[in-house]
Amino acid sequence: MQLRLAQAGWNLKLERLQGSLLGYEDWQTEIHLKIWRSRANAHQFPWLFDDE
Repeated sequence: MQLRLAQAGWNLKLERLQGSLLGYEDWQTEIHLKIWRSRANAHQFPWLFDDE
């Protein structure tokens, strides 16, 4: 996964894949993303908004 990150940068697809690999269900990953998007520093992570 780190090789993929180095090649393309982090994105929502990789974030969701990581959640899946860690055993989280889709709804849990979506809550995680919603919380991250609501944080004051969310603008530092433009990939958080790629699918909106």
